[in-house]
Amino acid sequence: MERFEVYIFTALCSVNFLISCLLFSKITREQRDPYMDEIFHVPQAQKYCEGKFNEWDPMITTLPGLYLVSVGLIKPVVWLADLKGSVVCSTAMLRFINLLFNSGNLYIIYLIICRLHMKDKSRSATRRMFSALALSTFPVLYFFTFLYYTDAGSTFFTLFMYLMALYGCHKAAALLGICAILFRQTNIIWVAFCAGTVVAQKMDESWRNESKKRDEKSPSQVPLTISGAMKVTKMSTTDNHTHKAEKADHSAIKKQSGMENEEEKREPGNSSLDQLETEISKLSIKIADMGNEMKKKVLGAVAAIACTTIIALILSLANHQTLNQPYSTQYGIVLDAGSSHTALFLYQWLGNKESNTGIVSQKQSCDVEGDGISSYVQNPPAAGESLKKCLDITKAAIPEGQWKATPVYLGATAGMRLLRLQNQSLADSILKEVSKTLQNYPFDFRGARIITGMEEGAFGWITINYLLESFVKHSFEGLWIHPKAGTIVGALDLGGASTQISFTPKAKVKDPDSAFNLQLFGYKYELYTHSYLCYGMDQALKKLQAYLHKTAGASPVISHPCYHNGYILNVTWAELYNSPCVDTPNNYNPTATVSFSGTGNPSLCLSLIENIVNLTDCALSPDCGFNGVYQPPVNGEFFAFSSYFYTFDFLGLVPKAPLAQVLSTIETHCNKNWTTLTAENPAIKAKYLKDYCASAHIIMTLLLKGYKFNTTWDKISFQKRVADTDIGWTLGYMLNLTNMIPSENPRALTGVPHSQWAAQIFFILLALFLSLLLIVIVSVIIKS
Repeated sequence: MERFEVYIFTALCSVNFLISCLLFSKITREQRDPYMDEIFHVPQAQKYCEGKFNEWDPMITTLPGLYLVSVGLIKPVVWLADLKGSVVCSTAMLRFINLLFNSGNLYIIYLIICRLHMKDKSRSATRRMFSALALSTFPVLYFFTFLYYTDAGSTFFTLFMYLMALYGCHKAAALLGICAILFRQTNIIWVAFCAGTVVAQKMDESWRNESKKRDEKSPSQVPLTISGAMKVTKMSTTDNHTHKAEKADHSAIKKQSGMENEEEKREPGNSSLDQLETEISKLSIKIADMGNEMKKKVLGAVAAIACTTIIALILSLANHQTLNQPYSTQYGIVLDAGSSHTALFLYQWLGNKESNTGIVSQKQSCDVEGDGISSYVQNPPAAGESLKKCLDITKAAIPEGQWKATPVYLGATAGMRLLRLQNQSLADSILKEVSKTLQNYPFDFRGARIITGMEEGAFGWITINYLLESFVKHSFEGLWIHPKAGTIVGALDLGGASTQISFTPKAKVKDPDSAFNLQLFGYKYELYTHSYLCYGMDQALKKLQAYLHKTAGASPVISHPCYHNGYILNVTWAELYNSPCVDTPNNYNPTATVSFSGTGNPSLCLSLIENIVNLTDCALSPDCGFNGVYQPPVNGEFFAFSSYFYTFDFLGLVPKAPLAQVLSTIETHCNKNWTTLTAENPAIKAKYLKDYCASAHIIMTLLLKGYKFNTTWDKISFQKRVADTDIGWTLGYMLNLTNMIPSENPRALTGVPHSQWAAQIFFILLALFLSLLLIVIVSVIIKS
């Protein structure tokens, strides 16, 4: 190699390594976790790094060469650099070893090309270098350079073995061949190829040398090799025939001249020559037989190697079985920032999908301490701080390797919708603070936003029907199928600031603003959904208080028919009129106090609630809900959750009860005085206990006179959970988002049964032994 070529090739190697390092860095950042078959190689190498050489993953079908070399390279570096922690034998560090092998492959390929084309003047230095670069970056090989696979190392040791064989370093080539086999058993073919190349080369050299010596030497100087002996035999036979002919002529002449007796005295000399010729002939035949025997041994060894290699190859390729690997578990976090409190839900699903939608299940939930984030108007940063405890709990439940791939969403509902109506900048400030907190965690933060009322209703509908297996179900054969007779259930949600109704009507939705189109598990659905802002339980109770205050005149004590007899509540005007759902009176005095005194009058309570719900103003009658909103007739079964469930659960009316029983139970409860009620329910706080009477009447007004369930009451089921999962909008939101989260590519492993693998190893080792035996035989022949 000329000096100029050395400089250019060194620069080429440096540029190749630099580009490979940049690609390696990019790929490792994008795919930090083990990918495809790395899920087997990486853990096995890490076990070897920990000194656990007696542990072996039965799913791995290659020999441990890659892991042994990895430990041999990493351990000295770890010791010298004093590395500790997770970086030692990490996925990235193990992958980097293949990057080193790739650089070595470029150099070795270049040396092989130079050796093979040493006398070829037509191959310029540039052609040699770029040929080596093209081969080392061959896409099929170069792709696996960035993953922890056996390809790069196996190629390195195979090429290194061939290079040593070309330079005549046979012991080094044999050692490198063993290393190549330790990386991949199928490299026995290349070991046999190199051995066969060496054998053919040595035999060719031997025969050429012998032929050259035969041409240069005289018959008497020809050594007693196989060909030399045959040459001597041939020459002796020719001389003998010539001598006999001369003898016959000479004898005839002597008879005529009377000198026959003198010639006969010389006959003993002729007998000695014949005896010598006979011995030489026998020796040449013996030598020829020995040569033929050695040739047979060589041919037999070659045939044995060929048969053994073919058997090993057949065992490597035949009867392969494919095993589908389990998909990795993916996680998603949704925070329900409601008007009264915030709840965090952690969901999980496998990497595959069914018709582009994930099969999602709830892993855990966590209730955030304190009120909803809309209550932090005086201290927005505290809204973000309130989430940390639940986020820490959730972080601990997700494997560390999945943190960065876990999407997290925060959806704020009616409480923040009301705050946005009052003060847009303040609502944005609170969302900014909670976003800042979420971004400080190692999750994939996808945003914090205020969801619409239609989204809240539609996603709650998705949750219920998904949990009831109305969209998709698992068959006996282990397949996910769409149930032919799946019953689609409607959803009734009653929150703190709004209430939603969602269902699939019999006819097409007439009002496009109330239609919500979805595609889940390959099927399309047209949904009617509407959200009634200010008619959630908390806001409806506040509207009732404001109505009583405005109609009571100047009296400082106001009778409240929905409160139990004996109960008194004092509130300031600021607390009473702090919502955009109630109109502030002209004489508004925020510091003034008003007292509500319970009278326990169920019929009057129901009448007042019907006044605040607005049941008369509807331009689209009879397709009406309440408050003048369009609604097609209700259809099918319904699940009622949130405050619907909590109220009826307290009254003992879940999951279903006849309408007469419900009305009787509510009336009985409302007629109880406060002393009796608190004595019967000592564990329930007064702020919740006081409102169950009013809440029950609000529910009955909404269901019977608002949504028109008066003839289909038995179709409503009051539920909190289905299939160990909370009913709410968050699961439906997560399901819908999985349509936008890429599914995982299917992973499969191809292998052979253990007995076949053992037989394969045996024949590979046998072929290696026979190859070494052949080399010994050829060496003996050459020395002879």
